[in-house]
Order: sequence, then C-alpha cells, then structure tokens
Amino acid sequence: MIAIVSASSTSFQHQLLIDKSANRHQNETPSCAVNSFSRFVRDVIRAAAIAALSAVPLVAQLKQSTLVTTPVMPNTRVEAGVKVLQHDRTAFARATQLELAGAPLTVIGGADGDVEHDLTWAQYVAVLSDGRVATLAAVGNKYYVFGADGQYQRTLGRQGKGPGEFTRPSGNILLAGDTLLIADDANLQFSWFHPDKGFVRARARGVEGRLRMEHVVGALPAGRVVLSAAGLVQAGELNKIVRPAAPVSILSFERGVHSLVELPDLELVKFNVTRRGQSRPETRIRRFTTQAVVAVWDSSVVTGTGDRYEFDVRNAAGAVTSRIAVSTPRIAVTRDMRAASIDRTMRRYRNSKGEGGLTLNLDEIEKIERDTPVADSLPAYGQFFTTPNKTLWVVDAVAPNATEWTATAFRNDGAIVGRLHVLGEGVPLAFGNDRVVIRTEDADGVVTLTVRQIGVTTAKKP
Repeated sequence: MIAIVSASSTSFQHQLLIDKSANRHQNETPSCAVNSFSRFVRDVIRAAAIAALSAVPLVAQLKQSTLVTTPVMPNTRVEAGVKVLQHDRTAFARATQLELAGAPLTVIGGADGDVEHDLTWAQYVAVLSDGRVATLAAVGNKYYVFGADGQYQRTLGRQGKGPGEFTRPSGNILLAGDTLLIADDANLQFSWFHPDKGFVRARARGVEGRLRMEHVVGALPAGRVVLSAAGLVQAGELNKIVRPAAPVSILSFERGVHSLVELPDLELVKFNVTRRGQSRPETRIRRFTTQAVVAVWDSSVVTGTGDRYEFDVRNAAGAVTSRIAVSTPRIAVTRDMRAASIDRTMRRYRNSKGEGGLTLNLDEIEKIERDTPVADSLPAYGQFFTTPNKTLWVVDAVAPNATEWTATAFRNDGAIVGRLHVLGEGVPLAFGNDRVVIRTEDADGVVTLTVRQIGVTTAKKP
C-alpha cells in the first residue's frame, strides 16, 4: 500500500499509511539541559497561556455541552419504502453558521510537546466526557491519555500478545462511561480499557476461515461491533477504472460475523509503471477518488459513497430505514488542485529520501503521479463522525490547495443543526458534543492535536 499515494481525498488513516516515515521530526532527542524543573516550569507556563487566552474558565471547559441552534428541517417523502429526508440547495446557507473559538481548549504535542509521547502517527482519537483526549499512537502500539490541559497522564497498553497488550492496533471505539474498546488485527482480539483504571478485559475475535484487514467503526447496542473494509486497496484491472465493493459487517462475540452491506469503494486503475528502471503493472488509486464512508450513529449504521450528497441510515440487519440528502453539487477538480495534490505527494517523498536506507528515483515517482488518472470532481464528502449527543458530523471533501474546511451537523431526524467553517489546513480527527480535535503538522513533520470549542457565529456563509 505504500506505493499507493495518488488519492488526495482518501481518509486520513490511509494517508498515514501512505506517508510512512516521511515528514518525521528529525530532532527527537531532548537536550540534557532540559531538567525536570525546567520542564515543569515550561508546562506551567504553557497551561497558563492556554487558559489565559480562552474566555471560558478551565473548569467550564471540562464539561461538554450541546450546541443550541435553530435546526433546518428537511422535506420528507417515501421512495420504495424508504423515508427520504431531502434538503434543497439553500439548506447550508440557511443553517445556523458555526465557527471555532479563537483560543484552543487544549493543545497536545507540537514543538513544545514531550518527545517521549510521539504523535506522528496519531490517527484514532477519542474525546472523553471530562475534556481529556485519548489517542492511539501506532508506532510503539501505545494508547496515550492526555488531560484537559494537554499534559500527558498515562499510557494504556504495550507491545505484546498478552492481556492489555497490542501487536497491530487498528482502531478504537469510545463506549459509555469513557471505556475504550481497542481492536488488534494481529492478535485477533478486542481489549477494553478505562482511562483511569487501565486494562479491563479482552475477548478474542474469530476469523471464521478468513483474515481481513477490517477496521472498527463503532459499537451497536448489545455489544455488537461494526467492521468495515472501506478504503483498503484491492486489485485493479489493467488500463480500466474499477470500483470494487467494500464489505461492512457486524461482529457479535456470541454469534460471530454477519454481513451488513457491500459498498462501492475506491476507484482503482492498474497500469504499467517504471520503478528502478523496471516496468510492471501496479494498482493505483484514482486521484480525488470517491470511496465508501461508514459510521455508527446511535443504534444505526450510516453509510455513503460520496457520489452525491446523500447517505443511508441502516438498521442492524442492513435494511435502509431512511436516507438523508442535500441538493448540492460536487466541486469540480481544477488544474491547480491537481498540481497541488502532486506537489504535496512529492514533498513527502523528498522529505523521506534517504531515511531507512531507502533510495528513491524522484523522477520516476513524479511521472507515476502525473500518469495516475484524476477524477473530474471532488467527492461530495470525505468523513463521518458521531458524538455522544447523537449528532452526525459530515465533513466535506477538501481540496489539497484549500485554506479552510467545512462540516455539517445532522440530527437523526434529518435536520441540519449547524454548518461549521474552519480556517486552516488541519484535519479533524474527532468531534465531541461542542468541540473538535484537529491534527496539524508543521514543515518538520511535528504533529499537534488541538481541541477547539464550536460556537455560533452571526455570519452567513454559503
């Protein structure tokens, strides 16, 4: 999968796999002059600065609240037994407009962060009810818990195959009471952790004669886990764009795995590429591809493909109970978008050149990037997130040269409860009831997780 780098609009999880060691921070060894006292002083100053910048006292920041907005209700009709909750193209403009508070609630990592808690590969994030943040750091197979002040509190799990250990963690689910359910592909097991109590228990996952690299999406009532293979590259066909299906299934520890639905996934093409002077066929992801998107929304599973701005709400048997749609067009891919996407990919390769003894022919790589087919439009959306208060956040697909991103909050009756506009190039990793965790990366590859509060603005934006 590391050679598959052409999909600029694929999920962040897969982009991390693509990036591999590119952009890693080069100065990871702390200076011996930084003693425990100076580090303590630095942390106190940093925490005080964050608190001083915010208009909300730190104590008030801990408890999440529900945004108070005026919902935009959909028109309702029934098609083939499915309730369609339809919004017209003015719905986004009529929705309550949201923005992020100027000062962060929490800052984790970054140039001032502790190098012992590397966030380079942080991708699975949970926002705890008391304002703390937990994140899986794929390198080292550790799960970090950070306080509402951004300071490291503890590590959950370690490398290994025993109770409370991981070999290849592949995602997490936030359960009631802030319990974390963490999946492990290699050990074929799920582990339950509590951020304060540590390891709780583990259960093996049977493969029923197959071993698929599915990732966890969420948990339904009665302890059922939703698994998805969306975004995992499959085989392409020579000189032809195909779109293999990605299975979505439900795992019951008592009854095993049953299929929920198969969704059209990544657009793939196989063509001959030259690497190290040798020509061979290689499957590539179409640049700006649409792909399957899946989330657990309360007691339902929401699925979409990004072909248009609509998504299905399914019950545990896979049947579509409702469909939410907005009549908004997809954004055309421009020449600048294509150039920015290729440039971003090549920057990663240039930054990783020579690491681990790897020798790269950048001219060959750039030719492959330029030869990879390009979609004519961005997907209608890129990611789904759900929150404890049963809000579904749909994040729009983001162009590589964009300086802002947008997301829409939906209620389970199809109402739009807010439209969020965020300036900056960060990537959202998790939403809470009134906040979002954003991942940013500087020129040296240093990662920062910033928690910002969501609020209402009087400005109206399309």
